[in-house]
Amino acid sequence: MSGTYGHAFCKYVKWEYAPTGLSDLVVYFLRRIFTLLKPHGFTAFITTNSIKDGDIRKDGLEQVLTQGGQINLAIRGIKWPGRANLEQE
Repeated sequence: MSGTYGHAFCKYVKWEYAPTGLSDLVVYFLRRIFTLLKPHGFTAFITTNSIKDGDIRKDGLEQVLTQGGQINLAIRGIKWPGRANLEQE
């Protein structure tokens, strides 16, 4: 992220969403979205399979779960439509 957004931005998001490790931008979007939800609200998002691994999982999904969030549905292994060469595991 620092190569694209600079060190000041990285320092800010790590401070704003502490604790964080070596996460990517999707973690900060996920956590920000969660803070904007009203009680009993929900959101849906599409992400890569990295959301379930390592620091990204710890800094994103586990933080949301710790704060009372729930994962109601997760679907893996969907081929992305169109010309993009992407597949979610």
